[in-house]
Amino acid sequence: MPCRVRLRNFAPGSAAGVVLTNDNLDGSPLLDRKEDAVMSFPVVCEGSDVTCTIPPHAVVFVTLERFK
Repeated sequence: MPCRVRLRNFAPGSAAGVVLTNDNLDGSPLLDRKEDAVMSFPVVCEGSDVTCTIPPHAVVFVTLERFK
């Protein structure tokens, strides 16, 4: 799902994302490896806009650092 956030009074210098997801809806909630559900996630900063595309069945955490 496309996501676009326009920031006010904050100039993002960089963005880093982490996504929690698992495509197997019938799978066990307990995983053997962290990498099976937790991955880095691409986020784009362009001016005051931050954009990304969130996959289905996922939770995304984004960290923004102020432009110095």
